This record gives sequence, structure tokens and C-alpha cells, in this order.
Amino acid sequence: MRTPLRVLGATLALTACGAQSSGPPAVAYGGTLSVGSPQTHRFRTHCGIEWLGRFNDIDWRAETPLPPGQPDVPASWVRHVDSSERVVLRIELVDPQRVTARPVDGADASVVAFVPTSEPAPGCD
Repeated sequence: MRTPLRVLGATLALTACGAQSSGPPAVAYGGTLSVGSPQTHRFRTHCGIEWLGRFNDIDWRAETPLPPGQPDVPASWVRHVDSSERVVLRIELVDPQRVTARPVDGADASVVAFVPTSEPAPGCD
């Protein structure tokens, strides 16, 4: 059975992960985002994408989580996920209440919006 909130454990595994060397600068889990300044973030998709992680001392959750029974990653992201279940994302703090993300090399990939949450993130099996 798929639990509705499955990403925090995957996100925590990224604490020390970096991103590619070209393009926007990289930000690690727990880092700081600035409005209008895109950054890259290496994200593990093993448990899905509902929880982006913690940035600016805020936990970020998908504005529209994927429905239960659907794949844990948007179809347009799948080809950008590597064999270790990681994808380099272009993330941007659009305003203090919204972060957007899409694969760096996925101009054709859907953009997922994340919003602040006070809910505790679940673990990931």
C-alpha cells in the first residue's frame, strides 16, 4: 500500500548532495533560497516528490500532491531521473509562499509548485 506522504526520508538523504557544476548554483537540503534566484538541488525520488524538503527554515510540500495510485514522479520527469533515483532540479523561490521545481535538463518537463507546510513530513520506507 502506498502511503500518501512518502518523500521526507528521501529528501533527508540529500543533505550532503550537490548538483551539476554549470547553470544556477547548487543548494543543499536546509539551505537558503532567495526570491527570483534559481538554484539547483539534487533530489532523491525514491519515495516520490510530495515533499521537496526544508529550505529557509520552512518545510515545502507539493501544492497539488499526486493522487494515490499514481506514480510517485510526474511522467514528464521520469526520463530525467538517474539510476540512483536522483534528479537534478531547478528550484526557485517565486515568492515567500511558493517554490517551483522541474528537472534542470527538462525544459519540456512539468513544473511542480511547493508551498509551506506545518505538517510533519512522514518517513520513507
